[in-house]
Amino acid sequence: MVKTYQFKYTKMVYQFFILFTSVMLLLLFAQSVFAEGVFADKEKAQHQLSGVDLNRIKAEYQIRFGKTQKATPSYKSKNPWDKKKKTVQAPSNKVSWGECRDYAIHKRNRCYREGRDAYRCEQMYETRTGLCDSGVN
Repeated sequence: MVKTYQFKYTKMVYQFFILFTSVMLLLLFAQSVFAEGVFADKEKAQHQLSGVDLNRIKAEYQIRFGKTQKATPSYKSKNPWDKKKKTVQAPSNKVSWGECRDYAIHKRNRCYREGRDAYRCEQMYETRTGLCDSGVN
């Protein structure tokens, strides 16, 4: 014989699970629907980032993901081992496409977290992903 309180408890857990699942699906769907509103009444030509902001992002990516160059050595001693150590080139940071995209997503999330304009965040994100696709270094 099944006790009544066990049946009520099972029914409540089942209802909670259905409610939780439907709310999660609604939230996932709502994000994609509301994201389209960011680009409403905007043309694709307007969406391209240009000017100072584009140069700033390119410089940031060049510093972060660019190739390292050999520093000009300054010889202050006559020790040959010191000369060799100073002329050794620092290893180039090989950054994968995925790491570059992860950085772009991190910057985008940070932009939203700081409460900036959503359109501006998306503009900068698309510029960053374009730089990752074209290969900065």
